[in-house]
Amino acid sequence: MNIEPLPTTIRNRAIALGITAIHLHFNGGNDEGNLDIQFKGGDSRELEQAVDDWVWKTYDYSGAGDGTDYGDDITYDLETMRVTQNSWCMERKDDVEHKQALVLVDDAGNVVTTPTPEAVPYDTAVSKLDELRAALFTNDKAKASALLDEVRGLLPKV
Repeated sequence: MNIEPLPTTIRNRAIALGITAIHLHFNGGNDEGNLDIQFKGGDSRELEQAVDDWVWKTYDYSGAGDGTDYGDDITYDLETMRVTQNSWCMERKDDVEHKQALVLVDDAGNVVTTPTPEAVPYDTAVSKLDELRAALFTNDKAKASALLDEVRGLLPKV
């Protein structure tokens, strides 16, 4: 956003009222531009409408966007005769995903217990599959059959 010059009429009125800074806080992102004007020092009631009118005539701020908050802050410091501008935006940051067993309730609100598959440690599954592979390689049919039943027991029931 470009910084626009402040009219001398607003500056002179602000100084006369004891105002030392004019802060413009634009925000948008949901297709609606908003403006919050703040004054530092003095009594700003006489100046608020004049500044609001000037800002909307001077700055083109639609607030268009995808719903992500963003904005611009402009401060006219009347003591130092400096203007600062800062653009900002909010972004989504996902937290760690949490998983848990699904709990079901019936129409009366009672918890319905359903069997949930227990997680099998990876090392246990790999170890049993290695044993099964060795039994098949040595043609030990009895041991392979027993190990196959154990491996099947590790799989979740669907």
